[in-house]
Amino acid sequence: MRMITPTPLHFRPLFLLFAVLITSSIGSGSYNTNDDRNYVIKLDDANFEHTTQASTGQTTGKWFINFHSPNCGHCKKLAPAWSSLSKELKEVDEYIESGILIGSVDVKENQILSKRFGISKLPTLIFFAEESMFVYPPSNGRHVGDFVEFIIGSSSDSDGESAGYKKVERMAVPEAPGGVLKLVSDLRRQVYDIKVLKVLLDDVEHIIMFRKNAAALLVVWGIMIGFFLAILFGVSGGKRNDGKDGSVSGSGSGKAKNE
Repeated sequence: MRMITPTPLHFRPLFLLFAVLITSSIGSGSYNTNDDRNYVIKLDDANFEHTTQASTGQTTGKWFINFHSPNCGHCKKLAPAWSSLSKELKEVDEYIESGILIGSVDVKENQILSKRFGISKLPTLIFFAEESMFVYPPSNGRHVGDFVEFIIGSSSDSDGESAGYKKVERMAVPEAPGGVLKLVSDLRRQVYDIKVLKVLLDDVEHIIMFRKNAAALLVVWGIMIGFFLAILFGVSGGKRNDGKDGSVSGSGSGKAKNE
């Protein structure tokens, strides 16, 4: 069997993958800076867990996050109030000590987060606090005062009942996805305009997230195929080397006889 000598072209996919990872890491942790007083933090699949630590102790503080889409009319109407809320929490003395951070997630471009938190309606507002999460009721008002009352309101109302976010169901924070899903998400953003590749990556992500048995089977098959290919190329390479050695020794013995 003919051996294939690696050339720089064979390593091009690895170089492209490395470039994608570098680009995504540089772009993470960005802020929405339409003006100097907008404190809404832009979160995505790559930086969400590292920035919020939502499922690992929430040591970076409490977070109120808007899961939205640029094509959603209700999301567009909410945007000014969301920006104003971020300013209130940063600039009003009585709210500064709360340490609550305001974030936003574009679910169209960050499908891992959308699936992780089960986003089905837009906008969806989730408050992350006390190592749990609390979904803002859609029936509540969407003015800055309504949001402040939900996340900072006193622990109990005049009747002694829980107020603010304590009135809604406390929910466990879903665990963060593994590194493979983050890699798929980064790749999807890079090939967003290439429909075929985007669909392929969507399928891979779906298998990893919802068909874990199939994902495990794919990994096992990949390892087995790689193992057999390694053996095949190793054997063929050994035979080729043996042939070269034989021809050299044969020519050498011929010369000895002639002498």
